[in-house]
Amino acid sequence: MVLSRGYAIAILLLFSLFSVYYVYMRPSILSTSVAFEAPKESFKITATWEEFLSDCGGEIIVENNVHARATFNRKYENNVVSWAGYYADTKQSGGGVPFVHSDHAINILIKMEPTESVLYPDLVLSVSSATLQKQRQVLRGLQKGEELRFEARIVSMGNEFKMHHLHALSFEKTGRSTILSDIIVRESTLP
Repeated sequence: MVLSRGYAIAILLLFSLFSVYYVYMRPSILSTSVAFEAPKESFKITATWEEFLSDCGGEIIVENNVHARATFNRKYENNVVSWAGYYADTKQSGGGVPFVHSDHAINILIKMEPTESVLYPDLVLSVSSATLQKQRQVLRGLQKGEELRFEARIVSMGNEFKMHHLHALSFEKTGRSTILSDIIVRESTLP
């Protein structure tokens, strides 16, 4: 009986080690890149915001997250788009070190048309410190509801916990504006 307990413990220990190894080493389903994968090349694409919503919008994610993720990875990830949206707010990026280059110096919250949500911004544009230096004049005096035309690289698809995330390359005021109602910003949704 003592011998059979020893075998049972040894088998349980081997099974546990194999399980831990499998969970640790397997690629994640939610991961967009695998270790040692070459960076994906960026291309300028002509996809509109409406096309993006029909491929990877909130309703599509709820209906079929796997299909939306596959479409995002194939068509949008790391590619550059030129869209226009309404300025909602600017959030300072936490954790940055002053005088050191950062990809997330500030985050600009944008409300798009058509919108995905009445209460929340539709996407966040991360602005690098280099782009911020070049575009500081545009940001000065920017008022809520002013339309910005921006060129940005798409980083990640949003979900119920995060906004769609893009890295701004350039932006300019169009001269148009709209009245935006109060926008709710959850800090946890920012990159």
